[in-house]
Amino acid sequence: MNILDVANRHSRERAEADANVALLIVHPDERLDVQAMLDARPDCKIVHREPGVDDDTLVYVRCADEGEREGLERAWMSFKRFRRGLVQTWRERLRSSAGAGSRTL
Repeated sequence: MNILDVANRHSRERAEADANVALLIVHPDERLDVQAMLDARPDCKIVHREPGVDDDTLVYVRCADEGEREGLERAWMSFKRFRRGLVQTWRERLRSSAGAGSRTL
């Protein structure tokens, strides 16, 4: 294990031990969205990032208090559910419009 691995592990462990730190799982397509959400919350700052599963990134965000941390985590998960539902709705509409278009030919 090299010095960077040790420093990264130490930074992550400190972030995980803090009750005011939220963990956000961010897909590459969501990087701008999470940055906009954090820009709107001046008391929240990113304290650690590391690669997650596949292309995802684990982002540790320090908030002013536990209430704000819980609110940030809930807001992020709500956004992800909304976005997943939006993508699914558009895929269904595209399939149905493509199917309707082929029947009219």
